[in-house]
Formats: sequence, structure tokens, C-alpha cells
Amino acid sequence: MKEFSKLTIDAIHVGICFSEPVYFEDGVNMFLPAEKPARQYHVDVLKKWKIPYLLTRGTEVKAPAGDVELLDILEDA
Repeated sequence: MKEFSKLTIDAIHVGICFSEPVYFEDGVNMFLPAEKPARQYHVDVLKKWKIPYLLTRGTEVKAPAGDVELLDILEDA
């Protein structure tokens, strides 16, 4: 099984998406499902809870078109 890669909190921004789930620093509790873009509340909670880093076995990928369009609509609301 592929090892986890550490993600700095600064690397997480609205719209970022990964090929595999992203986990909190414990490597057990999921922060973001695979292929789902991060939203503003994801970014905000990392700062609020002072999370030092995240873990994933995936790589950054482009978010599915429908998710990107929905994200744009929600961000404009």
C-alpha cells in the first residue's frame, strides 16, 4: 500500500481535489472524500482547529465538471 504524503495546510484551498481521500493528521479520520473539491468551510475549519497538516495517498486532480460548477454557484451565493 502506498505511503501517506503530508499536505501543508497552505496547500488546501477552495476547489482543490485529490484522487484519494484526505485524512486528518491521525491518518484515520477523513477530512475530504476522493474527487470532491474543498469548499470554504473546509479551509476555515483547518485554521479554526489549528490542524498542523493533512495526509493523503492520492494526488491533486481536477474536480469533476459538475462539482466545479456547483462550487462556483455556492461560492457566489
